[in-house]
Amino acid sequence: MVEQLQNNISRIGHEKIQLLKGENLPTLFVETLLELHIKYLNIIQETFSNDPDFISSLDKACATIVNMKNGNCLSAKAPELLAHYCDSLLRKSSKTSTESEIEEKLLHGVTIFNYLEDKDYFQR
Repeated sequence: MVEQLQNNISRIGHEKIQLLKGENLPTLFVETLLELHIKYLNIIQETFSNDPDFISSLDKACATIVNMKNGNCLSAKAPELLAHYCDSLLRKSSKTSTESEIEEKLLHGVTIFNYLEDKDYFQR
């Protein structure tokens, strides 16, 4: 059942990422991944009482989605999209958002960052 959940999350995540288009792609990318993560984390908390095996399957599925290289150019650019998301938050949001709103969005970015394999992009 754990493996089925992981495969289902991965499949749905890949489908959602492939549909993303538009000018605000970094924000759409991060928000889509976060929606998926939050949805399944809530399901795991409520249905499976935070069972570590199910939490692990969610983490593996999210890592698979974020780091997918074949057939999806968006996931291959995940480090770049996340960097642009964080950069735009720090540059533009300071004028329109409160400090707590910016902090919350940056924490969301950190959630996605934890799943990245190519973290070196942030050292450039």
